[in-house]
Parts: sequence; structure tokens; C-alpha cells
Amino acid sequence: MELVRQYLMSLVAASIIVGIVTSVVRMKGGNNSVIRLVCGIFLALVMLRPVLKLEIRDYMRFYKDVSLDSSYAVDAGKNIARDEMHKIIKENLEAYILDKASALQLDVDVNVYLTEDLPPAPDSVTIQGAVSPYNKQVLQSFLAEEIGIPKEQQIWQ
Repeated sequence: MELVRQYLMSLVAASIIVGIVTSVVRMKGGNNSVIRLVCGIFLALVMLRPVLKLEIRDYMRFYKDVSLDSSYAVDAGKNIARDEMHKIIKENLEAYILDKASALQLDVDVNVYLTEDLPPAPDSVTIQGAVSPYNKQVLQSFLAEEIGIPKEQQIWQ
């Protein structure tokens, strides 16, 4: 922070000096264009001094830091997208199964577990509630054929 303050102070001081010199030259009626050119070069050098002082390793460190930050941001974005996709697919599958159960006049709770693949696929399901053997068989067949969850991966409670 101290370096920034010093830079700004030197920039302000250089601007004041350039302002005074151009005002004095304008009053005396001298060669304005040459003086303004010299003052512009002086001000540009003061502005660019921190950049001119940098060494190649400073640029490389900056590039490395920016690259690491951007890769972390990309990874975080991928994780967020994957988690949201996982959540949406899980909610839609659970709603779809509950609709089928409701059509069979069943009052059950459903919890679908997905794989970690992209896109996630249904892996297993837990169904809680009182279900007659016939309705259980119908729902098991539905889950196996329509959703792709084999009977071995269906947990009934």
C-alpha cells in the first residue's frame, strides 16, 4: 500500500511541476510546443516508472498467479455446474417416481441416489411407506424399465 501511495504522490508532484512550467512558458510567450513535448515526456516517464522497473520474473510471477487463480475459478465453476445438474436430475427423478406412485395411490417417500458421472445417472433408490405386494411389483418394474434402476438397487422400507 505504501508503494501505491508513493506512486500517486510522485504522479501528483510531476503533474504540478508540468502545470507550473507550462503556465510560466505560456506567460513568457516562448516556444510552447517544445516545452509541452518535454513536459509530456516527463509526465509519461513518471507514470511508466513502475512498469519500467519490473523485471521478467515479476511478469512471470504475475502470469503464474493469474493462471492459478483462473484455473481455480474454472474448477469451482465446474463443481457448481455439476452440483446443480446433480440436484436438478435428482429432484426431477424423485418427482417422476412420486407421480407414478401417486397414480398407484401410494403414499411413499422417495430418495434417489445418483452416480458421480457426468451427466449423473440413477444408481439406487430408497422408498419408504406401506406398499402392497402388487403395487411394489408394479413400481419395481417401472423403476427398472423406465428409469434404469435394477431391483437389486431398490431399497424398500
